[in-house]
Amino acid sequence: MPIKVRGDVQAFFAASTYVEVGDGTSTLFWLDRWIGGRAVAALAPALISLIPRRALRSRMVADGLFGRRWVRDIAGGLSVQAIVECIRLWDALESVRLSALPDTIVCRWAADGQYSARSAYEMLLVGSQEFLGHKLIWEAWAPLRVKLFI
Repeated sequence: MPIKVRGDVQAFFAASTYVEVGDGTSTLFWLDRWIGGRAVAALAPALISLIPRRALRSRMVADGLFGRRWVRDIAGGLSVQAIVECIRLWDALESVRLSALPDTIVCRWAADGQYSARSAYEMLLVGSQEFLGHKLIWEAWAPLRVKLFI
């Protein structure tokens, strides 16, 4: 069953994570962020428009790299921009090496790369400003509902 996720939650997750490819068996070739923290869809938007939806959602990195099967996913006529993106993608993939380790999702906001509720909360507070009058509110005598309102 598909899970409905709000767009802003998906955007937060996308900005917060990327995949370090190991064996490439659990990372989507076209959609996941695995090439330097970026997805092929972001690197080659003109090329992505030529990939059938089924291939977008099913081609794994290991399968795509084996014998350069990712090239066979491209359907239709290539524009000049798509050809340029295809060549750039080809060059970027030349340095990719798979290993025996499993693919791992890395959290950008944690020093060790492991997700925690604390790291997500701290990321949400980046750029916020502390309200310096907070002690006056909480130390004042007033009903709790008034303090919360203030």
